[in-house]
Amino acid sequence: MGKRSVNINKRLYSIVLATTILFFVFSILISSVVSAAQVTRIGNGSDPAIYGNKVVWTDNGVIHVYDLTARTDTAVNSSAASHPAIYGNKLVWHDESSGTPRLTVYDISSGARSYITQNVDNRSFPAIYGDRIVWSVIWSANYNESSYNYNVYMRDISTSTQAWIAQGENPDIYDTKIVYSADGRNIRDIFMYDITTKKNELISPYSSDVNNPHMYGNKVIWTNSFTRSGFIQMYDLVTKKATDVTSDNTGNTLYGPDVVADAGDDTGTHVNIHGDKIVYSKSGDDQFGYAGVYVYDIPSAKSTPVYIYPEGTDTAPDVYNDTIVWGIDSRQSIANDTGIYMCDLSVTNTLPPVAEFTANTTYGAAPLVVRFDDTSTGGVPTSWSWDFGDGIDSKHAMNATHTFTKPGNYTISLTVGNDAGNNKVMKPNYIVVTNPFPVANFSNNITAGYPPLSIQFTDLSQNATGWDWDFGDGSNSTQRSPVHEYVDSGIYSVNLTATNENGTDSKLTTITVMQLVGIGPYAYITNSGDNTVSVIDTATNNVTAMIPVGNHPMGVAVTLDGKKVYVTNFFGISVIDATKNKVTATIPVGNAPRGVAISPDGKRVYVPHPDLGNPSNNTILIIDTATNEVEATVLVGEVPFGVAVTLDGKKVYVTNIDDKTVSVIDTATNTVIATIPVGNNPRGVAISPDGKRVYVACDEGSNNGYIYVIDAVKNQVTATVLVGELPSEVAVTPNGKRVYVTNGLSNTISVIDATKNKVTATIPVGNAPSGVAVTPDGKKAYVTNSGSNNVSVIDTSTNKVTATMNVGRGPNSFGQFIGSFQAQPIFPVANFTANVTSGYAPLTVQFTDLSENIVSNSWDFNNDGIADSAEINPVYEFIAQGNYTVNLTVNNENGTNSKLATINVLTKSSSSGGSSGSSHKSGGSGGDSPEPARNVQVKELSQAFITSGKPVKFDFTKNATCVVYINFDSKRTFGKTTTITEQLKGKSALVSGLSEGEVYKFFNVWVGNGGIATSKNIENPVVCFKVEKAWINDKKINPDSITLNRYSDKKWEQSPVNLSGKDDKFLYFIAETSGFSSFAITGTTKQPEENITEVQIYYPETINDKAGKGSQNEQKEIPSISGFEVYYGVAGLLAILLYKKW
Repeated sequence: MGKRSVNINKRLYSIVLATTILFFVFSILISSVVSAAQVTRIGNGSDPAIYGNKVVWTDNGVIHVYDLTARTDTAVNSSAASHPAIYGNKLVWHDESSGTPRLTVYDISSGARSYITQNVDNRSFPAIYGDRIVWSVIWSANYNESSYNYNVYMRDISTSTQAWIAQGENPDIYDTKIVYSADGRNIRDIFMYDITTKKNELISPYSSDVNNPHMYGNKVIWTNSFTRSGFIQMYDLVTKKATDVTSDNTGNTLYGPDVVADAGDDTGTHVNIHGDKIVYSKSGDDQFGYAGVYVYDIPSAKSTPVYIYPEGTDTAPDVYNDTIVWGIDSRQSIANDTGIYMCDLSVTNTLPPVAEFTANTTYGAAPLVVRFDDTSTGGVPTSWSWDFGDGIDSKHAMNATHTFTKPGNYTISLTVGNDAGNNKVMKPNYIVVTNPFPVANFSNNITAGYPPLSIQFTDLSQNATGWDWDFGDGSNSTQRSPVHEYVDSGIYSVNLTATNENGTDSKLTTITVMQLVGIGPYAYITNSGDNTVSVIDTATNNVTAMIPVGNHPMGVAVTLDGKKVYVTNFFGISVIDATKNKVTATIPVGNAPRGVAISPDGKRVYVPHPDLGNPSNNTILIIDTATNEVEATVLVGEVPFGVAVTLDGKKVYVTNIDDKTVSVIDTATNTVIATIPVGNNPRGVAISPDGKRVYVACDEGSNNGYIYVIDAVKNQVTATVLVGELPSEVAVTPNGKRVYVTNGLSNTISVIDATKNKVTATIPVGNAPSGVAVTPDGKKAYVTNSGSNNVSVIDTSTNKVTATMNVGRGPNSFGQFIGSFQAQPIFPVANFTANVTSGYAPLTVQFTDLSENIVSNSWDFNNDGIADSAEINPVYEFIAQGNYTVNLTVNNENGTNSKLATINVLTKSSSSGGSSGSSHKSGGSGGDSPEPARNVQVKELSQAFITSGKPVKFDFTKNATCVVYINFDSKRTFGKTTTITEQLKGKSALVSGLSEGEVYKFFNVWVGNGGIATSKNIENPVVCFKVEKAWINDKKINPDSITLNRYSDKKWEQSPVNLSGKDDKFLYFIAETSGFSSFAITGTTKQPEENITEVQIYYPETINDKAGKGSQNEQKEIPSISGFEVYYGVAGLLAILLYKKW
């Protein structure tokens, strides 16, 4: 028994000893961790405030309450909330969830809430002390229009009474004192109101741009922003003296001498006070310190940095005893370390830091933008010095973003330090920057014209060493800036591919070579007395052929391709093959038709068919050109004479001589949709190129002839123009600016200014002019003179006759006898408006497209060459300050056109109050991904052209992520588009829950900037990804179980995959997905041969000031080199040895 007792005692002793050692080691570890836990990230959001052990803030309009003791975050049922303030268990915040501004009062203990609705507007940000709440409002019963002052109100929630205090704004309250800013002696002053005596007291020593006062005990502080970013002043109610807290009466000399002597500026704003501590923030660097959060100790008059961030970041800290809180909002800040932070000033560093860092990319083409993240271990750093190896350093940013502008290998070093010491890490040749990728760009001196069309292409590409031109007509060139000639009409896509050793880039443009109607082009003159058609070469004005046709030819129409000519005869229509100048068919129609017109597609011929003996049988014959048969008839007015077709082929206009009207036919239904009264004896009719105006020649008798101008939209006569006697035919120039009219009895041509509806010239021609037509280039007008058997040629630039050619007897040519104006392409015209062009960020702008003649459009909101939207009237939000050039590009089958406009996005100046401080943020950047940068391990970009109806593929050739490529079929055209893949450090911050199985990688895919990858825009999306064989073997994953999971509609969905290939390191898979967003690659383990029980030990989570290393909702990894495993292992081994020994 005694021996057994001794053994038991020895065992007990060993256990006690091991436990003691373990406890000792654990105590050392805990003390080192706590001593390093100086700055802690406790959540996401902005506008933090603190009282006691509770911190409150807002996150996307929801109030959060964080218990510092329990380390728990509780979300309060709320929305559209901002600027919370706290005292004890009472919360108050600005609330617009009901659509009307109000203040919500909330009891943390009971959950009860009440509302303050009187005298509250959208700038009423509250402060609270005890049962009293104060705020300011501009619109109230006490509003003074002459001074434009806000008004301060107070409500006692214990008695439910509310009172007006004074004219002023940004109030704060302490005990029975209310401080506020208001218009005072000169500019602005700080005042104090005593609730007990109901008296106001002026406490600022002089007028200036002072605001945002805060109070604690007998100290009042405020910011003075008379120049630059402002400085802080403090007033002692006992001594009645004011002190400049952050000014030493010297200007900002960090960047050289200033022109203005701005004593103490750039030294801090967004103040708060508690006890003997003042906290403030700085958004810029100066000789007084770097941008960051600072604490000022009143007894020692010393400022100390608490947290340093990049310039341009803006935050509003709060303080209670030794605890400081602040928020960095990713939407309104350029800092990468976003979130709510807490600093315990009672904790100091006892360990020096061990320097370490990572980069989001280490290889790429110049200019290469790299984000460096501090991942130092050991003691918490309070200073950082980066050396980027290119002569540029960053001495204050914990995490830095740097742009390498030149190719080369760069050695990066980081030196970190705190009160316990410094440490440096250097990584040689860490960043490799190659020559930049080429950027294709070029210009051309013209975009449209007639053949032969010679075009000078000028290369404007950047970083290119080679050029490959494809002119779209089968011709190519490798010259840098070639000249190319197009000999045939058509629409050609010109593509320049610029190359260098890193890759290629392309740019497209469209060249339109217009069709010259006719082969010459030729003018076809009907000679009524000879029953022939004279063919005139308009280039030489020579008659090149005489073609026999039917009896008494009159009307002429030429197809768009110039291959066929239709001539009306007394009882039929002669069809001429223009390539052979020979009649190939005769279409019998009867009843002496006069006018004739052809549809733009050449498929239909429209011929008036008068019936003098039967007025109810006057029709338009519609002839199918493929069969030369009448396929339909449309009943019109009495004695139809002239006919014309709109350029889009949708409407036909017919003049009816006897009933003095114009019939309008819808070609889709072959029905008359309007009958328009005009003057007597309407004959000739012509349509403006834009289809908006119709011109009709009418003979009113008594030497009066008129042109009736019809609004084609309203189908109403809007003007009449007096011309010569017996007007017969009308022609409009291709630009629509002038109208030419033949006056049969005046032997003249009247020239009408179409913009003014006024005759500007009268040109003498031959006898009895009948027909008139204008060449496709608009340079010449041809007039048939039936009384003098010749043709007059008019120079339209001078309106003078330059040539006269003899033809057959009685020339008429009623109609467009030199071809069709349909040969003139209608180009798109870009135009748009914006409801606002300037405002504060975030600025939401409604764009309204006013473009004409378009098939599709593309919006680029930042003019980076990447399409952001294809909506007709998009709404876009500009997040960051700056001037943005918005480009709308429109196109149709004939070409493209663009319009630019500038949107000026401003940053608001800080001017909000309340005990929680201001929520105003300045700076910021829009970014190309909604994923927080802290969660992105690496990303890769790929660019491609997205064209409607074509497949598109984005290859990720750098192999930076697990994504090899993506592809899909596009339903719309977006132009050059960038796709981003992001491989994440852990689960995306944009998802909830976890996908099933063992996770290999989390990643995101973002196509374009404006929601391009939606079901209405794309179909058949595919992702090709790779999985390391080492991971499959280490995790004992069944390769057949590999699955691609997509997060969509707030849930995970699985996409089965197919193995597409493998190499020594990876297996490659292809998956058809429902779209592109956040993904997870998962697999399941093979069934084990025996059951193994795994015991996991979870340790307390400690977050130091390396904020942004992951979401606060995720389990943090404890580095094994200094973690609990080592200490438990050592202690366990020691206990075993002692046990064995005894």
